[in-house]
Amino acid sequence: MVEMKKPELDAQCAVLGSVLIEPDIIGEVLQTVREEDFGDSTCKTIFAAIRDLYIAGSRIDAVVVLHAVGDQYRDYLSQLMDVTPTAAGWKSYAAIMKEQAKLYRIRTLAAELEASMSVADAQSIISRLHDELSDRSRRVVTLSDGFKMFLHAQETNPAYLEFGIDPLDDGRLFAAKGDFIVIGARPSVGKTALAIQMARHIGKTQKVGFFSLETGAEKFFDRYVSNATGTFFGRIKRRELDEQDWPYISKAIRDDVKDIRLEMIDASGMSVDDIRAMTLARRFDVIFVDYLQLISGRERDSYSRVTNISMGLHNLAQQANVAVIALAQLRRAERQKDKKTGKSVEYAPTLSDLRESGQIEQDADVVMLMYLSDPDRPASDRILRVAKNKEGQRGKVTLMFDGSRQRFDIREEEAPSKNRQAETQRPKIADAKQIAMPGLMAGRRIY
Repeated sequence: MVEMKKPELDAQCAVLGSVLIEPDIIGEVLQTVREEDFGDSTCKTIFAAIRDLYIAGSRIDAVVVLHAVGDQYRDYLSQLMDVTPTAAGWKSYAAIMKEQAKLYRIRTLAAELEASMSVADAQSIISRLHDELSDRSRRVVTLSDGFKMFLHAQETNPAYLEFGIDPLDDGRLFAAKGDFIVIGARPSVGKTALAIQMARHIGKTQKVGFFSLETGAEKFFDRYVSNATGTFFGRIKRRELDEQDWPYISKAIRDDVKDIRLEMIDASGMSVDDIRAMTLARRFDVIFVDYLQLISGRERDSYSRVTNISMGLHNLAQQANVAVIALAQLRRAERQKDKKTGKSVEYAPTLSDLRESGQIEQDADVVMLMYLSDPDRPASDRILRVAKNKEGQRGKVTLMFDGSRQRFDIREEEAPSKNRQAETQRPKIADAKQIAMPGLMAGRRIY
């Protein structure tokens, strides 16, 4: 006969006792607790039996459960119901039980961390600790609760990211913390310069971490100072700044230090776990990663490595409620012969040009692709195309790139017009009977 201690007034015993007293709650209980939440082996065995009976569609009561677990559990099942005050409190019992189980797992991981023999092992354990500390419970929202959530959201100002590019900020993108955003470009198009400009703008309202895996700190801040102050980049690189430059540069940088929360991390050799640990430790709201394919991984083949990196960054965004903006290298363009002109041309990139893995496209909430308007002229305008946008519009904007100052500006004709702003306003009730959409009626694409 199995030796079992007598059930005590314990949360996990009370959960099981509640199910035996009121079997109708078993469906909700199974959505709330898991087998690993039970630390007591006897309770775990009984819970597993109840779960299997429920899945099989069997009736659940003390007699049926006893038949499933064996006669040696007879007294234990009876006492479970005796020590449970009422089944009405099962949610409170479950919450206490889950908290106790989580604390036990955290203590176990802390002991593993103390005994770890390498930095890599410690980082892996820290990542698992973060998963435990994150709220991973599944949430079921009724229609009534969902509508209340909607009404509450409508009474608050939306906290969408602003990138400092008006056509993106004026209702095309609805990017926020928790989103995974990818900016893809071919080599030497200017994606790092664009990211630095965006990071500086976002840093006015959010705490930003810029993980640079390609550019060292000295080169990063050369570009930053050129962008922030308008100082010629070539003069900075040649160390030709004179007495007339320094007063303006010093004032501009002092203002940025006071007003902009931006930290650069020299991230060469970092893994996703390293980035996660630093993001949590520094409490960043938004992080930039330059660039995705350079993140370290343990996989030998590049496809598996980049796939896991993409999934890791996507999970980081969701679990830590951080906006992750990752730069990505696109495949080098293959020139093809134009059928009409016979000339060799380079076509604009598409989502399929994201290198190494299609997982990037799948994981991203937003994908922006940047490329030269004229591939044969490196100084030509840049096209920034929103190629994927889960919650907003797609389209493109033309950016002028001033490499001498590391700055991007939109062309005046692409700035949001009053007419376009009026389109985003809601119609009056009297005029809302029918809203014509001629672009869609005629089958044309809006952008």
